[in-house]
Amino acid sequence: MRYFGFCSNAFPAWDLDSLTQDFFPQFKQLHHQVNSPVLALDLQLGAGIVEKLPQRGGFLAQKLKEFDLEVGSLNLFPLCNFQADVVKTNVYSPNWLDEERHRLTLMGAKWVAEVLKPQKKFSISTLAGCYHREGKTPAEMFPQLAKAYSHFAEQLATLKKESGCHIILCLEPEPFTSLQKIQDVLDLWQHFDSPASKTHLGINLDCCHFSVMGERPLDAWRYFKKNNIPVPKIHASTALKLKGPLNQEQINFLKEMNEPRFLHQTSLVKNNTISHHHDLDEVFPLIEETDELYCHFHMPLFLKEENGLFGTTEKHTLEILKEARKENSIEIYAETYTWSILGKNFASDPYDGIYKELLYLKKIL
Repeated sequence: MRYFGFCSNAFPAWDLDSLTQDFFPQFKQLHHQVNSPVLALDLQLGAGIVEKLPQRGGFLAQKLKEFDLEVGSLNLFPLCNFQADVVKTNVYSPNWLDEERHRLTLMGAKWVAEVLKPQKKFSISTLAGCYHREGKTPAEMFPQLAKAYSHFAEQLATLKKESGCHIILCLEPEPFTSLQKIQDVLDLWQHFDSPASKTHLGINLDCCHFSVMGERPLDAWRYFKKNNIPVPKIHASTALKLKGPLNQEQINFLKEMNEPRFLHQTSLVKNNTISHHHDLDEVFPLIEETDELYCHFHMPLFLKEENGLFGTTEKHTLEILKEARKENSIEIYAETYTWSILGKNFASDPYDGIYKELLYLKKIL
């Protein structure tokens, strides 16, 4: 394993001042408390910061140096304010058929290559294609997406020739995006045949997302390795899980979790058949007779598989982490971004929660 750490999208730092003045000092303190030489940051940069990188990218790099912070990866999937009052489907805009997504991501890549200047391969995670409300990607869209990603890969190859920096753009499969399941990734990769696409494109494997879709993250990891699809980066995350038949207390708990900020794609399992639903509020008429429920609600990593009222997919996440940690080049980041809505039953504040998660990962990895 190269690095472990956490993604900064849990914190409302969407301008350079709040990022450097509020967040960086807190992460420096966490770094000291956790005390690991391989602790790094998966740095989330929204569009507002990315737009300023040509003018103030040097300032950002200098602040990272001042606080002695290691950036192992960038997260440019959410380009919106990810801690706004309402995020929902805004997280998917712009998509990869929109030139604006391409432009902003390239600005981030140029900052990495020309200012940050990492000495090893560097990953940037991004949206997997587009958002699909109906839950299925039109077959004709894969060639369009492959063309967009291949063009971007060519630009990364040019950047490598100019700077020596090898950047891998990591698509992040997620429910109701163009890449939802293992087979979607395999199908898209059939369209990549250029040298640049084979060396500058990969997957950011978010454990929660595959669990919600009814697939083991470890299976995804193994299939991608078997098919020579790079996985430079894993988001260690767990989904909310409830076993049926649900009682009223569990239903009330689920209603409390049905908050307005994030999209909580949900899958129901009934008689070994799984159905996928766009958001949590859609499933309440259906859940009383369900056998199992999996919800896209990133739960704290340190929670056990069974917690009485509810459970998590900790087992799914643990099994891939224990196998992936053997890879020298892998980077593993906690991505529990829901501290602000989970409440004090799970952690006294977001930094307390992240600290517990980092200790948890340190012990495992």
